[in-house]
Amino acid sequence: MEVFRKFLDKSSISLAFLVFAIIIHFIFILSLIFGFLNPLFHDSSYRLGQGSDFYAIYQAGYNIMVGLNPYIEKKGYMVVPYSYAFVYHPFIAFTMGLAFNIFPPLIAYWVWVSILLALIWTSCYLTHRICKNFYKPKWVEYIAIGMWLCFSPIYLELYMGQITLITGLLTFFSCYAEMRKKEIHSTILWTLACLIKPLPYFLTPAILSSGRTRKVIYNILIFIFSVVSFGVVYFFFYYLDYTTKRSRKFYNHYGNFDFKTVLYEISIFLSSDTSWVAENVVRLSIILMLIFIGLSIFATIYSKDYLVSTTLLGCSYFLAFSGVWEHHYTFLLPFIILLWVRDESRLKWLLIFIFLAIPTPFYFIELYNCWYFPFSLLYRSSKLVPVLILFVLLLTKAFKTPRQELIKDSLKDVITLIQNGFKKQASDRYLNFF
Repeated sequence: MEVFRKFLDKSSISLAFLVFAIIIHFIFILSLIFGFLNPLFHDSSYRLGQGSDFYAIYQAGYNIMVGLNPYIEKKGYMVVPYSYAFVYHPFIAFTMGLAFNIFPPLIAYWVWVSILLALIWTSCYLTHRICKNFYKPKWVEYIAIGMWLCFSPIYLELYMGQITLITGLLTFFSCYAEMRKKEIHSTILWTLACLIKPLPYFLTPAILSSGRTRKVIYNILIFIFSVVSFGVVYFFFYYLDYTTKRSRKFYNHYGNFDFKTVLYEISIFLSSDTSWVAENVVRLSIILMLIFIGLSIFATIYSKDYLVSTTLLGCSYFLAFSGVWEHHYTFLLPFIILLWVRDESRLKWLLIFIFLAIPTPFYFIELYNCWYFPFSLLYRSSKLVPVLILFVLLLTKAFKTPRQELIKDSLKDVITLIQNGFKKQASDRYLNFF
């Protein structure tokens, strides 16, 4: 009985989880070499190949070196084995793309994977520091660190050489800088994350409502400078054009987990006619944005809980926009970990993490070739439903921590904070995540 009690002890269970997570992490690394996990995921089964997204950045950098447009593929100038079209901010091509061209493509990919792994391990160390500084129990720390190591979308990020993970990590580092009262460091890290991928811009309402007006202004100025420096023409005629088209496009392939594809699956069940989803994708996008982004901003104005607001705004992307890939969920991971560390009632955050961390049922559906309703709906919902539940939980939590009793008074407080945010922050006015 004593052994059984010891096994059920939080410290023992959390330490076992950490050991399990470390093992899974090393399995991820081994699978990058040998590929035995690839059949578990759509992206590693049906995409062009390992490193295909990274090679797009590498090729864009090479194009710049030889005087070509980074957004085109010209016969006779391809130096990578395969790649998708380059669709990112020209800043990426002129910085990361050029820098990695000092290596051959394959070596460059593994250098990038090594950098991402080093940043993940750095995040584990910073999580340890956060737990120590805020006097969190060891069992909380063990699970928080383990969460960094066994999150399966991270494997896909490493496999494809994607840049969503580094966007999330830089945002996490920015949050850590805020905790350390380092305004300049926080601004630089958040701005760099935004230049790599625009996902962190979703956090802007929360940053403004917390009185970080200078942070947003500096970000905008640096963004404008980057557009001018790295090609106004490239930005407006290629990057912005792609981004606009993406918001109007309907993706019904099985690499996509957005809300509209779930509606598509339901429409298959209710009617053989699914064309209405594709035909009304813009209207659906607007409705979803009004619901999820609108509720997030409303909650941000009403609530004084900064961490809840930022996580809500991050969730809104996954619920309102088109083209949500499995690896995109790496952006949410830092916020879920911070919620786990901070809150006393934390089991719900761990359960959300588990459902987002485990692979989708892709392998079994593919094995038995049952890509039809209701299995296809189950597959689509395996990531969307946990995010939807997370959104509802956060919304509920936000309305339990009002700035003022009335929304109009909360709005006045936010306006005052934005106005005061033009001034340098006093040390006692920095954000307190905990």
